[in-house]
Amino acid sequence: TYTLLLGDASVIDLARALGNRAGGLPFTLVIDAQGKLLASKLGGITEAQLTEILLPVLGQPKS
Repeated sequence: TYTLLLGDASVIDLARALGNRAGGLPFTLVIDAQGKLLASKLGGITEAQLTEILLPVLGQPKS
């Protein structure tokens, strides 16, 4: 499971602070359990791209 952030106009400021300077959607963030931003991606993301980001975080080898 994962957390989905929904909000009002103030979320635009948060997104910009986290790297989404254009304010566009979709905007994907990967944040670890300690709250560290590990990756951000503006625009669509494929399953392969997300897997490339998540496998090292989860400590699983690529196959």
